Amino acid sequence: MKRNWILGVILAVIAASTAMGRPGGPGDRGPRVNCTDALVSALSLTPDQQAALETLRQQTADAIGAIVTQEKTIHDQIDAALAAAAPDRCAIGDLVISASKLHSQIAAAVSAAEAAFVAGLTADQKTKYTAFLAANPGCSAIAAHPGGPRDGNGP
Repeated sequence: MKRNWILGVILAVIAASTAMGRPGGPGDRGPRVNCTDALVSALSLTPDQQAALETLRQQTADAIGAIVTQEKTIHDQIDAALAAAAPDRCAIGDLVISASKLHSQIAAAVSAAEAAFVAGLTADQKTKYTAFLAANPGCSAIAAHPGGPRDGNGP
């Protein structure tokens, strides 16, 4: 279950490198919102800021992609260890701890990217961004939620 959540977070960040989507997940019945367009409009991002955001999203997705590969290997090892006739609880625990550390790396990468985005904003844009996030909680500059961001046109 935790593995699916972690993979969901990863996919959300990777998808954010091209387009952000509506708040919530597949069960959300609210109106579809293109978060990137809404963010650009609400903050009046300049073309340079928009390009910097896309670069930041791509760099974050690339960095997290490498961690996902490591994490998948660990989760495969956990699955194999759990399927053993006599599972080694200590070994499984060590693997779970390793997976948790990788998850922390993902969270740190997303947090650092978000901070870098905010650092590039003017004081007025920072105020507007805080208000934008309050009104659109699923539309942060760097996606960090499972279910993945989507634009108004589908996945």
